[in-house]
Amino acid sequence: MTRLSFREQALWTVCRMIAAGLEPFDPMFHGCWGERLLKRLTGRWQNRLDRVEALIHALEQERNRLQQQTEALAIYGAAVYLGSRSLIRNELRIDPTDPREAEILDASIELLVKRQLAAVSVEEGQEGSRVYHLEPDWAAICTRLSDAAEQSESRMAEWFREGIQLIDETFLQA
Repeated sequence: MTRLSFREQALWTVCRMIAAGLEPFDPMFHGCWGERLLKRLTGRWQNRLDRVEALIHALEQERNRLQQQTEALAIYGAAVYLGSRSLIRNELRIDPTDPREAEILDASIELLVKRQLAAVSVEEGQEGSRVYHLEPDWAAICTRLSDAAEQSESRMAEWFREGIQLIDETFLQA
């Protein structure tokens, strides 16, 4: 429920008092002045509410669009990082005993694995430690970036397309 401002509450009270005061005279003049006044005021308030609701809806759509773009940018950054690391080391082995590697693993799981854009497997290492192997699903990442490019403005869309082309040439056609 929308709260009325002090001014609107005062107007509403005054209108109700006027409507109550005019009610005895309505039959004499064959009119419903108080009722018409209240209808007009209610109509104005309803128009304001409709405009506010339309603005809220537009803001929610913009927020959702920006959230999707932010997620796509994070995926793009992760894909570039993991892709370069994969090219340098020929595999994506992550040892969580190193704090920096643990951060990379956590971010990769949160950003890629939970969205089914990568798979992770665990290998028992020396002295009971674990080593994680990350396997990005490059095709799924390209699909997600392509979706983001379609919903983005031209400069950002072009940036996403360059990333898709890089992934395609480097990992999908190899």
